[in-house]
Amino acid sequence: MFDIPRNKKNIEQLTRLAKQEKVVPFIGAGFSVPACTTWGDFLEQFSQGIKGIFFCLSPFFHSPFSHSLPEG
Repeated sequence: MFDIPRNKKNIEQLTRLAKQEKVVPFIGAGFSVPACTTWGDFLEQFSQGIKGIFFCLSPFFHSPFSHSLPEG
């Protein structure tokens, strides 16, 4: 890592600023991927969960118009 031109100087400066509490780390969204689901995976799981909730609750909910529908 120190072989990269100017990297040693940059690391020393970053270390000095961090010790002075003058650094705000920016961590990109990809940082959490190993520990958390991605947005796509989350939305897929969430939508499947919502379908399950509505499926489970459907016997308890009736349309106010269902009594006026013709039988058969």
